[in-house]
Amino acid sequence: MKHRGTQKLETERLILRRFVCEDDSAMYKNWASDDEVTKYLTWSAHANIDASKVVLEDWINSYSNEKYYQWAIVLKENGDEPIGSISVVHMNEDVSMVEIGYCIGRSWWHQGITSEAMKAVIDFFFEEVGVNRIESRHDPRNPNSGKVMQKCGMKYEGTLRSSDRSNQGICDACYYGLLKSDRNSNSSIPVDSSSLAIHFLNDEDKPVTQEAVEKLARQIQKNQISSACLALDEYGEEDFFYVEMAHGWASLSFHTWDEKGESHMYQPVNSQYDVSLEEAPVLIGGQTPVLKRNALDDLGLAAECVIYFAKTGKLYPDLKWEEAR
Repeated sequence: MKHRGTQKLETERLILRRFVCEDDSAMYKNWASDDEVTKYLTWSAHANIDASKVVLEDWINSYSNEKYYQWAIVLKENGDEPIGSISVVHMNEDVSMVEIGYCIGRSWWHQGITSEAMKAVIDFFFEEVGVNRIESRHDPRNPNSGKVMQKCGMKYEGTLRSSDRSNQGICDACYYGLLKSDRNSNSSIPVDSSSLAIHFLNDEDKPVTQEAVEKLARQIQKNQISSACLALDEYGEEDFFYVEMAHGWASLSFHTWDEKGESHMYQPVNSQYDVSLEEAPVLIGGQTPVLKRNALDDLGLAAECVIYFAKTGKLYPDLKWEEAR
């Protein structure tokens, strides 16, 4: 690994930069004092601005170490005020691995900002620092954090039971990982998305095409993929359709947010198993067991649902869909 320290990074909407002492007020106001933001994190909400000042002083003093990585997330349209942070929370140089953690203010949730920042950091570590593996973890009661990892192409690798501690006490930890070889194995897809409703398909760097959607549908029919994500917005964080597959079964879930910022998930009803409480051999998001009544063993039908969503941004009308409890 060729350590470079916390370098300034830039994306379409964001600046990722080092923190400065003058960020204390924004840090406290925008995220660090919010119990809802820190609910599933490993550090408690700051009781006052003095707590934020102490933390910032420690971070700023650590910038002299080239192995230290801690970025302020700045939304360009907000000026220079940070709205969150993203950093390396653990490192293992023996295997060239870094673990990334992130936090963003509640006012900026569900806008694709965290995944945009995460992708920039992933690019930096693979291309500039030379890491081989990037991983992240989250409390399973905070699935939106896992969705950020999924949007960045990270693969769910398992849940370690009672292995971590958050502000809710001892908790499980869901782990996601991405290898440099995972990125290198992706081939690019060319180009016209004008006839499709979706703007995101598995990889933010690739324009979505009819060809790509049809290829995905064929892979679903042949049970050749483990998961896929299709989203209506450019950054893949709002109103998205997720597919998980295992052992000839498909779990389909549509995720959306209402005006209050509350999330809702809808699943199909399999009429063959409408009253069954038996679990299908497939999970939602690699974590949550799904009942057979909400999974499809007709992969051709699952493929039709994906194509219909890609073209219209709506759920397949020949199936009944219900909100997950």
